[in-house]
Amino acid sequence: MTVIPVTIKWAGQKPFEVEVDTEESGATLKMQIYSITGVETDRQKLLVKGGALKDDQDMSKLGLKPKQTLMLMGSASELPQAPTQKIVFMEDMDESELAMASKSPPGLQNLGNTCYMNSTLQLLRAIPELQTELGNFSGANLTGSLRDLYKSMDKTSESFPPAMFLQALRNVYPQFAQQSRSGMGFAQQDAEECWSQIIYTLRQNLKASTGSVSGAESSLDTFMSGRMKTIMTCAESDAEPVVETQEPFVKLNCHIGSTTNYMIDGIRDSLTDQIEKHSDVLDRNATFIKKSSVSRLPKYLNVNFVRFFFKTGIQKKAKILRKVGFPFELDATELCTDDLRQKIAPIRDRVRELQKAEEDAERARKRTKTQLTDEGASSSEISAKMDTMGASSDKPDLQKEVDSLLTEEMKNDTGANNCGLYELIGVLTHSGASADSGHYQAWMKAPMGDDWYRFNDDKVTVVSKEKIEGLAGGGESDSIYIGLYKSKF
Repeated sequence: MTVIPVTIKWAGQKPFEVEVDTEESGATLKMQIYSITGVETDRQKLLVKGGALKDDQDMSKLGLKPKQTLMLMGSASELPQAPTQKIVFMEDMDESELAMASKSPPGLQNLGNTCYMNSTLQLLRAIPELQTELGNFSGANLTGSLRDLYKSMDKTSESFPPAMFLQALRNVYPQFAQQSRSGMGFAQQDAEECWSQIIYTLRQNLKASTGSVSGAESSLDTFMSGRMKTIMTCAESDAEPVVETQEPFVKLNCHIGSTTNYMIDGIRDSLTDQIEKHSDVLDRNATFIKKSSVSRLPKYLNVNFVRFFFKTGIQKKAKILRKVGFPFELDATELCTDDLRQKIAPIRDRVRELQKAEEDAERARKRTKTQLTDEGASSSEISAKMDTMGASSDKPDLQKEVDSLLTEEMKNDTGANNCGLYELIGVLTHSGASADSGHYQAWMKAPMGDDWYRFNDDKVTVVSKEKIEGLAGGGESDSIYIGLYKSKF
């Protein structure tokens, strides 16, 4: 790996230094510059040998020299260091301003290579139960800072600077205060590591109420933690006793191999592992097979796409660029123990039957509306017919149907997924070639309809479902890194 420090000169601004990894592409350098300047990559014109830098430029062929000055052209829509205007709180708005503010949630300002943290915070904010638990927390540590941040975001329509939370995060986990190799500014970090450290802290601080039926020590575990049954057998001796254990988990890993095309395949592969450890029977190290299956499904399921591995030759976390498809609806029953599968499969099947009935009824409504319109019916006649079709007494109540199929044990396990079906509600993506460079973004499903919110730091835009389908990877562009799923019932 060759890293060359270069100086970027930008009109009207103080020159700054960035480190160019010659094994990465021009797109990665543009992402680095975006994190510092706020100039979108498609608006950047960086002058190098031969003209403007292209996204697919081989950086090793530019002949860059240490301390060489490159000229940047392009304007930032908003500088990341501070808000351009005073934050407006909802209690200070009139009705028209409130209506405008409700169109999209607030973004988070990039405070210098903090897109990894911003995307993590936006994804966690998609869990209302977490915000409820934070509201009941009275401490003043990292958990308290998260509580205060979310409260502030609830009250404003403007992008918000998460400075207090960032300071608290760096106090608790100093690795997030690491300086860049050039010594100018803070280094980019791994968003999944940030997610895991925040979750760890929340599990420590948000304690479950006494006598929790699920047996969770943390209130977070009731809706975000599942249980895994693990069976360990010796591959070299049948005389070695089989060891069975139960362990909690807060994420499922999706391993990405040379033949992995879909998320469910990667998760399935991660549930079987081969390890070497001491065998008491053989009195030496032997190969053991570890097979895992889920014995409790949580309401919220976090799937980590294992896209990064430490590459010794370049001493950094390299990215697996392979395209891996992910579903908007996940059936997790095949990942479960036989016992759990037998309990939830009938509920899953009934839910699907009821959903199909609802979808058929909706299609019938649309056909009828089209037919009445073609026949010249008035809007009042069409509306009356639609109301009649929508008010059918035969329309099933899905929640009541599901509840009627639950055992008492399942009813008492608050925060569990008892049907095995999940819907995708959030995605965290990475663009670039390594975990410690590039850019992170969060994508969240809107409360109504099929649209999604895209959180690019302080910029929040609405995108279609088709845009989310394109986040499966296959290159250095935005690739799913974390998928957040929510139980359908």
